[in-house]
Amino acid sequence: MPEADGRSRADQSSLSHCRHLSEECVRCRILNGRDRTADHVPIRPIVRFRTIGFGWSILTCFRESPHNPAMIGRCLTIVVALSSLIASGCAASGRYSPLRPIEQRLIYARGGAPASRQTDEDSAIDARFTADDGVRLHGHFYDHPERRAVVLFCHGNAGSVAEWSEAAKHLRDRHRVAVLVFDYRGYGQSEGTPDEPGILRDARAARRWLSDETVVSEQDIVLIGRSLGGAVAVDLAANDGARGLVLMSTFSSLPDVAAHHMSWLLPHWNMTQRLNSAEKISRYNGPLLQSHGAADEVVPMESARKLFNAANEPKTLLVIPRAGHNDAFSDALDERLDQFLDSLSGVGRSLSWTGDRAARRAFKTASKSMTS
Repeated sequence: MPEADGRSRADQSSLSHCRHLSEECVRCRILNGRDRTADHVPIRPIVRFRTIGFGWSILTCFRESPHNPAMIGRCLTIVVALSSLIASGCAASGRYSPLRPIEQRLIYARGGAPASRQTDEDSAIDARFTADDGVRLHGHFYDHPERRAVVLFCHGNAGSVAEWSEAAKHLRDRHRVAVLVFDYRGYGQSEGTPDEPGILRDARAARRWLSDETVVSEQDIVLIGRSLGGAVAVDLAANDGARGLVLMSTFSSLPDVAAHHMSWLLPHWNMTQRLNSAEKISRYNGPLLQSHGAADEVVPMESARKLFNAANEPKTLLVIPRAGHNDAFSDALDERLDQFLDSLSGVGRSLSWTGDRAARRAFKTASKSMTS
């Protein structure tokens, strides 16, 4: 017979033996058939479990330490670890933070089908390269016979090359640039699992491939980043330089965006994925074009202005009226982007040809030898 609360004695028995001590524990709910489609691990049960675990360990230590002096060291270690966790927040826990699984799902929304293994009819080159840590990555490269710049396009947090190739082709056709769009690890055909250090490594590998392909130095490549990709582009520009930096719908930092939507989660204290572009961009000393929709419902305007204010001159902020976060290229942005590219003194024009890739690499190697 079921009990008054609707659970059988067997259900109650299994819950009473659960070391998580919580009916909200997702594993217990699945085992008891109460939630067989749970995809997300709730925050509270994990925090509660870890808190109870720490508390039980401390009580055990103090109870046993008078009879076992060796337990005193263990007890002090646990107290120090717990104090450090409380003082510094979940961000200091890094990969062990209870918020990390939730962050991963929310930030890196890897929806969409993988890009086709056949390049499309618009003469894209199937780009395959490897990050420094061995993760194999994929992208599409679109060249232009009379390119006026070479562009690395870092896409947003959702979708893959399959969807973002349309933006790359727009850049090539409308702005006469050669452009590589690539997938971060875990997206599309790229291997691995995305996280902050990983996607930054991926961008470096993508730029290195693009440099080899176009025979243009990495510092002469124009970086264009959208939303999450803007933070990736800022990191590249701040640490290694760039011919120009274009940011679309980009945030100052991930905790700033999270605080706008869910301040009660104390994201500045708890988030492990930071992507703090406002802190990094001051190390970039090249030209900047930043655009943002006045009606952006994801990244607030105040976050965009914080990032812009932290940047060095020369810089331009284009605010697009009534534009939301996911609005595509506008006429105003296309016009301003043309002006921006024209101001970059024609990087990529002198080496603009579509011949054999091996010949281009040989030419680049010979050029390096002559200048060294």
